[in-house]
Amino acid sequence: MKKLFAAIITLIITGSVAFSEARYVINTSHSGAIRAMEYHQNSKTLLSGGEDGILRIWDIETGKTTHSFRISDYPIHTIKVHPDKNNAAVLSEKKNGFVISVWNGDTEKLLYEMSYEKRPLFFDFSPLGNYFVVCDENWQSLHFYNAGTGASISKFKTGFGIVTYFTFSGTEKNFMTYQPTGKITYWSVSNQQKITEFPTETTFIPIGITADKRNIIGFDENRVLLIDLSTGKESAVIKLDSLVFSVADQEGNSIVCYTRPAWGSSRISRYKIDGSKFSPGWSITVDKDMPVTSFTFSEKGLLSADKNGTIYRYSDSGRRETLFQNTLARISDISFSNDTLAIGTQNNIVIIRSSFLGPQDKQATLSEDELSTFTRRNPFSNADIGLSFFPDKGLYLWPKGDRNGALSLMDNDEFSRVRQCTSFSKPLINMIFSAPAYVSLETSGVARVLLPDTYRSSFQYTAQGINTAAIIDKDLFLCGRNKLSEFDSPLMLINAKSGETTIIPDSAAVIFDMKYDTDKKVLYTLGFETRDNDYWTVIKKRTGDMFSSETTIYSEKNDSTFSTLALDQINHTLYFALGSNTVYSYSNGAITKLEKSPQIIKKILVTDSKLFSLNSDSSITVWDAGSTDVILHFYLFQDMSWILLTRGGKYFTQGNGEDYLNVFEGTRFGSNVIEKYRLKFKTLNRGKDSE
Repeated sequence: MKKLFAAIITLIITGSVAFSEARYVINTSHSGAIRAMEYHQNSKTLLSGGEDGILRIWDIETGKTTHSFRISDYPIHTIKVHPDKNNAAVLSEKKNGFVISVWNGDTEKLLYEMSYEKRPLFFDFSPLGNYFVVCDENWQSLHFYNAGTGASISKFKTGFGIVTYFTFSGTEKNFMTYQPTGKITYWSVSNQQKITEFPTETTFIPIGITADKRNIIGFDENRVLLIDLSTGKESAVIKLDSLVFSVADQEGNSIVCYTRPAWGSSRISRYKIDGSKFSPGWSITVDKDMPVTSFTFSEKGLLSADKNGTIYRYSDSGRRETLFQNTLARISDISFSNDTLAIGTQNNIVIIRSSFLGPQDKQATLSEDELSTFTRRNPFSNADIGLSFFPDKGLYLWPKGDRNGALSLMDNDEFSRVRQCTSFSKPLINMIFSAPAYVSLETSGVARVLLPDTYRSSFQYTAQGINTAAIIDKDLFLCGRNKLSEFDSPLMLINAKSGETTIIPDSAAVIFDMKYDTDKKVLYTLGFETRDNDYWTVIKKRTGDMFSSETTIYSEKNDSTFSTLALDQINHTLYFALGSNTVYSYSNGAITKLEKSPQIIKKILVTDSKLFSLNSDSSITVWDAGSTDVILHFYLFQDMSWILLTRGGKYFTQGNGEDYLNVFEGTRFGSNVIEKYRLKFKTLNRGKDSE
């Protein structure tokens, strides 16, 4: 296997996983709410963007994901498509504002981007694709760009106030603007002059033009309007209480409205536009606990999306069918030991054992690899679960969430025996395992020291807001917590033998994670601090008597609860991820970036020569810690099928995994393509499921 890794082609692995010959796309939807959808009539594809920062492109006819790639570490809000080319303009957040980025959907390459401190008011391509126009919050808010290159075009430098909507004539010779002060204006592109203007309704949100080009369609908090484009006067109105938003189809023949009152049912209602009138169509009740987050129209009907990443299609009568959904299982935790990966979900524990996963210097050749898999029932049914392998013990399990805590141990052989070790009167935040002792952290603020042989509590300490702990020796442990006052500290050293507690001064408002290097006697902390009214994540190295000597090794402006640490006790290397798809390593005073994960990272752990991350979409990424390269991606699905993708261009699946895998060679796709990329193992053993 070492030779295999040395011979592979170095490629950046993204949401669409590209190798030397094949491109892999996992057929699943977004891991959270879909905030933007746009149908591209030219390519007959649907584009969607979500809170996960991923842009997905769908073939509605086949039900397949054709492209999936990261746009941002932050949510996507709006998508606009080029009329002819497969290019998409995407509005997403960034750390200190917003960015519009224009991408080629076929190559997944960034063409150009524009940054803004405040969210742009409107943007779109012109109908012939020559211009890309943006309205921002400046007084002269309308800006023209070359649609292909993003180069600024010196048109209309004067004459505009704040514009929130524009539309071109089909020939691109003229265009119309709407200003929220209540003004519709027509302009000539050739001489850059105003043609005419007249007053109209104020502060409504335009969403389209009717098919006969006579009316602009818009809405406010309780009305949908048709406004005559020749006079600015109201042509028709629909009054709707608790209107969240409305969307017009691309031809301007109909609209759909979504209402969500504080009391009563949420509804989706469709109306046809007949000249200068609205005609009622269908209206259906939708689940109020699953709010609609986006609408768009395709040639085959209305599409809606919800906060779970599900996309629905509606017939002309309002009948709903599920088109795409998130098929990935929700993984609550992972753990790894030697050559064994354990994955926990609310109902099952999946365990994979193979030399393929083992230390690089011990890996067999590909033809000698063996793989065994076990699927075991989660003993804490319908609960998120924490996992931790411990040498010579087995796999420790405990429930997360609101359920009262308990600690169980699963054997380390066939994983068929589970015994309960102890229980707690309150839910657990976390369990920390070390050779001299274990520490449990309860939501009540109680930290307990447990004896590894009997699991009895030998000491307990109570302090509100405890988040994490580190074991120093059999009598000493550290707690990280929320700072309770300006004169307090979030870091405490506790003597479990004497009960003495020592406050260690620290400027953080909260210590969120910590790791202790037992050989070097170095403590690493990850905390959130306030600097100039902004939150910063700060990683510190502490040494000396009572850990009183501190050095900041990294700081970044954010306060993501996905921030996490991992420590390689053998090589004394610290790894950290701070709510993005990037992992950093710190060793001998130097910080190095590892190759990026395709997803936002929630948790990292390191063992032997490998680093693992559990990602925000419940996928798993694996790095070679020595080379800093991503070498594996792992996806577990709701039916417990799974896919393993290697950097060498091979894949392996169990169960129905191939049903969730799209493999492309250029534009070629299908079962005749994927056969040659299957990974072969010498021996495959599937452990019998435990009931």
